[in-house]
Amino acid sequence: MSAAGTPSADGAGASSRESSAIGFIGLGRMGRPMAGHIAARGHRVVIHDTNPAACIGFDAATVAASPKEVADRCGIVFSCVATTEGYDDVALGPQGLCAGTAVRTYVHLGTTGAAHIRGLAAALARVGIETLDAPISGGVVGAVNGKLASMVSGPADALARARPLIDCYSRVVFDFGRKPGTAQVAKIINNNISTTNLVAAIEGLTLGIKAGIDSAQLADLIAAGTGSSLANDAMVRQHVVTRDFTWGSTMQIILKDLCAWQELADELKVGCPINRAASDLFVAAITRLGFDEDITAVAKFIEQNEGVSIGSAARHSARSRLLTP
Repeated sequence: MSAAGTPSADGAGASSRESSAIGFIGLGRMGRPMAGHIAARGHRVVIHDTNPAACIGFDAATVAASPKEVADRCGIVFSCVATTEGYDDVALGPQGLCAGTAVRTYVHLGTTGAAHIRGLAAALARVGIETLDAPISGGVVGAVNGKLASMVSGPADALARARPLIDCYSRVVFDFGRKPGTAQVAKIINNNISTTNLVAAIEGLTLGIKAGIDSAQLADLIAAGTGSSLANDAMVRQHVVTRDFTWGSTMQIILKDLCAWQELADELKVGCPINRAASDLFVAAITRLGFDEDITAVAKFIEQNEGVSIGSAARHSARSRLLTP
């Protein structure tokens, strides 16, 4: 069986051959390595990005001029773009997947909220396209290493067709049932816990600095203790303490996620005061710093407010003071 599912009944003809290809739209810092993992497993991949330069050098793939052209060539199409409006354009725009002749399964990789994906799925169903809600977690590092955590929800046959391809870039896949939107809820909760952990870790280092503790040494201690989290252990230690600020997700993307989370919490009438406080802090940081800063640059906002700087010339030597048995 091909990666795109069972061949058509006659098993021949141009449309059958084309529909065995895999479409991938959105060749950004996450999408390009994910598409690369699919191609590396021997699948024929057709790619498209609104920025043609993003497709340069992807020799293992065929470049298409529009989402419709991808959908004319491929039975399964993945989409990994930056904004909710971008996903709408990919799926339902004048040159969108909805106008394609070969696509039967759409795999939605973004975090756009349960209501949004359900609306998108309903619109695509009207033209015979099934939608698999399949957001991802793990950042650019996870995408590059093929070690993302994937969440899926949607029709069983769509999952069966897409699962071998999702496995190409995932270390684990969580199945949240047969309705698109449930995976979105899981991803939104995951993302908001992550951003809350990030703010908490940065605030903790800020407090430590004012108490005279080296921020790098404190971050190392937190990583070794019960305060450990991906936010501290990877994001803060590798991208804040080092003043690198290149985790790989922009403030624009996190604002989209925060808005989806707030809509969900409001819809379900859940207070979540701690998460709301962290969310409000991020919104204020975005207002001051702009959309293009890395998510880890929220530290700059906190530093400015508190009059400190995380990381220093002494940050590496501080680690030499770590005592071992």
